[in-house]
Amino acid sequence: MPHPVDLHVGKRLRLIRQVRGTTQQKLAEQVGVTFQQIQKYEKGTNRIGASRLFEFSRALDVSVSFFFDGLETEPARGLADGAGRDYQGSVFTSKEIYDIAQAFEHIENPALRRKIVELAQAMAEDGAARAPDEPGEE
Repeated sequence: MPHPVDLHVGKRLRLIRQVRGTTQQKLAEQVGVTFQQIQKYEKGTNRIGASRLFEFSRALDVSVSFFFDGLETEPARGLADGAGRDYQGSVFTSKEIYDIAQAFEHIENPALRRKIVELAQAMAEDGAARAPDEPGEE
């Protein structure tokens, strides 16, 4: 069973690779591994060493710390004993959240930003955040 930190780092690797529009093959060539190795890194089944993580940060133009962003919010017990939550489904590492954050940064009006946050919170509380094609209670 992969360690939760390895799962998180792998998920962050996949996220930034996709955001940058880089294929597994292209990234593999940039850092000198096979695309199968990239797949294993992204799934967290193979741990990424420090020097390789540094190479990924350079190839993808992010800081090394990017790969660890969000870890400090996880319960320390879960990280210590390997029983952390399933990072593969974490909303904080999805491309959609990244896209929303990028767009949100460009909204300069503080009142509008606050209204967007309130709207998202209201939608989540009401369960209205489900996809339009999903059945729901009417």
